[in-house]
Amino acid sequence: MEDEHQPDQNETMSKVIVVDEDYCTTKSQKFVVKKKFTHYQTSASFDVFDDEENFLLHASGCNFAIHRTVLMTDHEHSPLVTLQEGRILDKHRWELYKGDSTDVNDYICKVQRTSAIQVKARLDVFFPNHDPKSDDGKFEIKEELSSHSAVLYKGNRAIAHVQHRNTWKSFLQGKDVLKVEVCEGVDYAFVMSILIIMIMIDIYYKI
Repeated sequence: MEDEHQPDQNETMSKVIVVDEDYCTTKSQKFVVKKKFTHYQTSASFDVFDDEENFLLHASGCNFAIHRTVLMTDHEHSPLVTLQEGRILDKHRWELYKGDSTDVNDYICKVQRTSAIQVKARLDVFFPNHDPKSDDGKFEIKEELSSHSAVLYKGNRAIAHVQHRNTWKSFLQGKDVLKVEVCEGVDYAFVMSILIIMIMIDIYYKI
């Protein structure tokens, strides 16, 4: 990864567990996300690998459904989380659920654009027990000025960094590769879920 980030001591203070503790990194770890869209972007798929090319996670879903849904599975194809888009008038919001469910009892959090009009993508993550008036522990992901990178924060703490280098060849083939660095003690399945939601929202507003 270019411009490698070196996490400081504050970034390893506490674990970030959302999907499952089994997906928490034991050290700062790099991942590769291979993104692919079919012809006319009718469906999307994402494969996550570690820096040694070991397959870890898969996510896929239809991109032109009225109510888009993406299912993320582990390396054995067992369901981990379901990402579901808001209703017709609420396309800027997605919800995250446990497993392959969209039942209210399996609800984890919602992710939405901070404002309707954005030059750079910026999403907030809201959990049921979070005080909306407090920024302490608040999750948000921000696209950087270069449009080739983004950072996921918990409060003021950067917990993951994303970079991509899209070429004309990969663009025409509907493929892209993103490099993600997740800080120590952070649930990388949660990080990938937020990243995928950001991509899916971005697609909707650019089609």
